[in-house]
Amino acid sequence: MRPPTLAVDAGQTQVRAALYPIDREGGPHVGTGPGVRRMDSPAVGPDEVAAAVVRAIEELGSLDDWPGGVGLGLSGFEIAAQPELERITELIRAHVGATPVTIATDGATSLLGALEGRPGGVVAAGTGTVAMAHDGATWAKVDGTGSLLGDAGSGFAIGRAGVDSALRLHDGRGGSEALAEAAATHFGPLDELPLRLSRADPPTRALAGFAAEVARVAAAGDPAALEILAEAGRELALSGCAALDRVFARDTPATLSCTGNVFRAGPALTDEFAATVERRRPGTRVEPAVGGSLDGAALLAERTDLDPVPGVLWRAAA
Repeated sequence: MRPPTLAVDAGQTQVRAALYPIDREGGPHVGTGPGVRRMDSPAVGPDEVAAAVVRAIEELGSLDDWPGGVGLGLSGFEIAAQPELERITELIRAHVGATPVTIATDGATSLLGALEGRPGGVVAAGTGTVAMAHDGATWAKVDGTGSLLGDAGSGFAIGRAGVDSALRLHDGRGGSEALAEAAATHFGPLDELPLRLSRADPPTRALAGFAAEVARVAAAGDPAALEILAEAGRELALSGCAALDRVFARDTPATLSCTGNVFRAGPALTDEFAATVERRRPGTRVEPAVGGSLDGAALLAERTDLDPVPGVLWRAAA
């Protein structure tokens, strides 16, 4: 019998690791650890990334056998240089043994998991956002550039827009009373909010945490919160369609899946997402994800037919 596959999903909010038996019976046991910041963040390098990954692996307990392969979906993969990926691999192998290691952007593992390796596209929206498409040969990636330059429609973007509305009301520049009340409850006095967020570790995660409050306020009917979610749905759909357009002809039927906590925000977001996809790319099938990025990381380790692509997928030398 082949040894199990070790799958790791290293996101900004949480790192998850699991051993996947080949038959998948019963589902994997999952070890978790704190999220890992992108390597463009201060004081974050390959050693810090590997430490976060190993911590989640350790939560699995003793590994009876070395895994037959490791698949790692990494947020911020596209900014990692080869020496950094080699260092991450070295530190993982020091813990689990001399095993094949494949690392990819978490958008690629989200796509693999969402469609079980089938061609199509995915929009993955959590703290950050990335859209990926793959036709079996060519990969396309849209957004995933971090909160400073992108992450349109992400939990960070929703949370930031909600806080902006709260502060606008506080300043007398419009804004939403309901969001101001939610922000004061969630963060504390609005006068202190800028300082609190500047000291948060990291601020992006703190703002993304407010997205759930925006969704709650929207569910109660607040117009400003509803528009924030609708705008996020439009942005996510545009990213997904743009990714599909780069590998599929506009008139070619394609499937677009969606995954991540942001898609739990409610119909204000998901209905606008589906409507925008239909307007932008008529005939595109919008399907719920079959699996998540952790499932995709397991497939990443198994799919030796996937060629390395700069900024998308990297495979360690034997």
